Amino acid sequence: MVCATNEGVKPTELATERLILRRFRAADCVPFARLNADPEVMRFFTPCVEIAWRLAREAWGRGYASEGAREALRHAFQVLKLAEIVSFTVPAKQPSLRVMERLGMRREPAEDFDHPRVPEGHPLRRHVLYRLPRAAWAGCEKRVSEIETSGLDRLPDSTNFLPTSRD
Repeated sequence: MVCATNEGVKPTELATERLILRRFRAADCVPFARLNADPEVMRFFTPCVEIAWRLAREAWGRGYASEGAREALRHAFQVLKLAEIVSFTVPAKQPSLRVMERLGMRREPAEDFDHPRVPEGHPLRRHVLYRLPRAAWAGCEKRVSEIETSGLDRLPDSTNFLPTSRD
């Protein structure tokens, strides 16, 4: 179990008669993998893998976020065989919202949430959640391939998925 800490505060180790609550260590990887591989342990958990990006200001608007995210999605779906990828951000972060939409991700407003680590009343507390199931990604990848081979800027039936070299 991980004991979360604030920046600049030393990690805390807590103990009870039977337990020690401490930060995750490299030696915990094998037992943690074994725990996560047990279907009975995992039956009440919805596995959720997030894709995210953070770029230096001078890299903004050059398509790096979309390009990197497309490759990460390819790996997640083709190699790791994941069923779904999620991404979230604050509503005001329009460039990231556009990247999520270009990737074919979709938002269900009912799934938006208040981030638990951001204080109430803070302008960055509310977050929007986007999802991309593997089946939807496969359709998006087909459209990307068609666009790249045809030289078209967009497909006629595509309104949200517009892969470009600029974000």
